[in-house]
Amino acid sequence: MAEKLVAFSYNHYQSPKFVSPLLHATYKSYYETGLVDTTPPAAPSGVSVAKLGTAIVPSVWSNVADALYYSVYRNGSLVGRASSASFQDKNLSSGTFHSCSIRAVDAAGNISDPSATIGATTAATGVNLSQARPYSASVPADSHYSDDSGTELTDGAYGTPVYHHLSWQGRLASSYSFTIDLGALQRVDQVQADFLHDSVTSIALPEQVSFSLSADSLIYTVPAVVVRQRPTPPSGTSVRYSHLWLSMVARYVKVTVVTTPR
Repeated sequence: MAEKLVAFSYNHYQSPKFVSPLLHATYKSYYETGLVDTTPPAAPSGVSVAKLGTAIVPSVWSNVADALYYSVYRNGSLVGRASSASFQDKNLSSGTFHSCSIRAVDAAGNISDPSATIGATTAATGVNLSQARPYSASVPADSHYSDDSGTELTDGAYGTPVYHHLSWQGRLASSYSFTIDLGALQRVDQVQADFLHDSVTSIALPEQVSFSLSADSLIYTVPAVVVRQRPTPPSGTSVRYSHLWLSMVARYVKVTVVTTPR
């Protein structure tokens, strides 16, 4: 007969074979001592910022030994987290200044002091090859958000944060795509598409946007897939999904939007 016996097993997907060893070590320390670790990790050091067009890449040059992940802040607000020592913030406007800082978080949830704050200005907008170019859509725009001109998505006019602004188009579909004809073979260095988030009216950001390029509209190459960043921005915010440094030659650009999680 055994007394005061404690048995414990991991859920399959929480085994140390599948998750960070730091989680196992933290739990083991608590089990052996009965104490929860309350000491925050050291602040990340050696942070630098690289500018890639309209993206900013803050990099932690020296990893923090007990960091489970890093929280990344842009202009003082949390924009995401990274399990390794780098993070690319893609959804930024061109020609704008942004400051970046990083905090380390350990397996017990302790948060470090912020790193040094470093800033950079994104590159100015280049030539818009899709300006006023025609396109086709796999799903027609909703009648309340119709495409009156046939070039509403490429006319360069951006909608206001008001969801019923005429510059926006709306579609109720789990996925859809639209294909833009650039008119001739062009060198494409960057692709981007803007979407509105409005929680009040249930207008949600896409979970994923992929950009495909083709010279003949038959064979497409997918050089870029951009996923939705977390946390979700405030309601009434326009968010840009973009990818840089493509250096590809194409005439047709297909933008495929996935609106529901997969």
